[in-house]
Amino acid sequence: SNSYELIKCFSDFKLYYSTKLKLEKAMIEKVILPCLNGTLEAGAQPSSFWATYLLDCAQECGLQNAALDYIRRMWSSMIPYGTVSETFVGRGHTEDSCSHAWSAHAISHLPELIFGLKQLSAGWEKIRLKPEFFFDANFRIPLPQGILSCQIKGTKENYSAEFDIPEGVTAEIILPDKTITAS
Repeated sequence: SNSYELIKCFSDFKLYYSTKLKLEKAMIEKVILPCLNGTLEAGAQPSSFWATYLLDCAQECGLQNAALDYIRRMWSSMIPYGTVSETFVGRGHTEDSCSHAWSAHAISHLPELIFGLKQLSAGWEKIRLKPEFFFDANFRIPLPQGILSCQIKGTKENYSAEFDIPEGVTAEIILPDKTITAS
């Protein structure tokens, strides 16, 4: 089916990119960006469940802004209900079911898209943070060692950033004008 083919396409693309082979500009222009922008004409559109592959690809391709816009556009209508559904509004589905935790994965992409959070070792002992400074933002995430919290304000040219790194975690923090190691 078209859904299976598009899922396979995203999975193959992620594998292709993660092996550090040459990234095909055509794949970004013909599949990734149209999916993010809601303009894909051929094939299945991502559901809230497997859009995680699209968001992974967007992150790998440096399309954080487009990914954040996609999350805002596609999940915002679910916020008033306090739950997530397995399909997006307006897709013509009449028997939509709600409370699908696996469809809420967009939330798990936010620390990576906004703060550039990457787990570099098992148990979160080493991490990387590379904030994008799109807007003022903060987060708190529980790690095995304690709460990781970050706050950013301003732009790349004029910013402030605060990081509270739990004991037992080493963080490489990449800022616009410097890179620091904190633990």
